[in-house]
Amino acid sequence: SAPGKDAVDATLAQMERRGPDGQGSLTEKLGRADLSFLHSRLAIIDLSDRAAQPFEADECWLTFNGEIYNYIELRHELAAAGARFRTQSDTEVIIKAYRAWGVAAFARFEGMFALALADRRSGELLLARDAFGEKPLFYGWDGQGLYFGSQVKFLHALGLPVSAVDMARMQRFIGNGYRTAYVDDGSFFTGVRQLPAGSYAVLAGPAEPAGIRYWEHGYRPCEMSLEDAVEGVRERFLTSLELRLRADVPVALTLSGGVDSNVLAAAAIKHFGRDMHAFSIVE
Repeated sequence: SAPGKDAVDATLAQMERRGPDGQGSLTEKLGRADLSFLHSRLAIIDLSDRAAQPFEADECWLTFNGEIYNYIELRHELAAAGARFRTQSDTEVIIKAYRAWGVAAFARFEGMFALALADRRSGELLLARDAFGEKPLFYGWDGQGLYFGSQVKFLHALGLPVSAVDMARMQRFIGNGYRTAYVDDGSFFTGVRQLPAGSYAVLAGPAEPAGIRYWEHGYRPCEMSLEDAVEGVRERFLTSLELRLRADVPVALTLSGGVDSNVLAAAAIKHFGRDMHAFSIVE
């Protein structure tokens, strides 16, 4: 059954700091199952209320965390094929892309995302995560219902029992650092897992999701000169940066003191003429 109002309100209260620009929720039937979506918004693309989530279009409901950087290119391609849009958001592009290309759309998204899409035509729920797992998608299955979200505490607030700490993972984290804590799809809590990076899952009813890979890192070496390699890196770097500077709000950078963040800031200012804000941490 769907979580009660008290659980929904408690979860939204915990989610508020992740998105101060608005909150939304819906509870509907999807097939024979109860479905609840909760969202807390940090508005970056299309700041209007019409782009708020959970978002509904083309008999789909969507809630997603992240940003699709190449949404303008995808939007143009979809519009040329006959798609019609009512917002300027990357959120709507996700649904239109799914309707046009099915699950193959996920491999066409350049960005960071974790999403849940309910397809009322098929009665299926789709979960998906970006290629490198930049955005988290935790889930827990209690034998009757599936809980999923961007933080474990949200699952607990909705009603999933979360108590036992995975001590082996904790010891690995303390001894060897963050990267060694996530060498598999587990989490710091037993019974809570993550959808693997570069994967999606399709659920016809309440069940534990089985991730299906839609993306694999490819290695296709080819001969090139040093000059070609330098120019190739430069071209890809600038294209990638240009896509990530897209926003309807001011963009800021965190300067770590290393070369990479300083290069990003310099290129944004000198190559693209952006008035950048920058932050750093001083001990």
